[in-house]
Amino acid sequence: MQTTRPTYQQVYGMVMQLSPDDRMRLRESLWDDDNKELKPYTVEEIHEMVREAETDIAAGRCCTAEEGWKKLEEEFPWLKD
Repeated sequence: MQTTRPTYQQVYGMVMQLSPDDRMRLRESLWDDDNKELKPYTVEEIHEMVREAETDIAAGRCCTAEEGWKKLEEEFPWLKD
């Protein structure tokens, strides 16, 4: 028996049927404890990320947004819905 994944719209519809309190509990249960205290990036970290990106672009390690979405949809076909 083949299982199917619900589409985003189906999941959204199910979540919106929950009471506000239940939606809050769902949100809290899905939130990773490690992400509750995210620290902001420093200016130096941002500059380093930009340098890395520029190096990747210069080396040809990049793609267009359309190519990126196509790769994502191939790897995760349920994103097409």
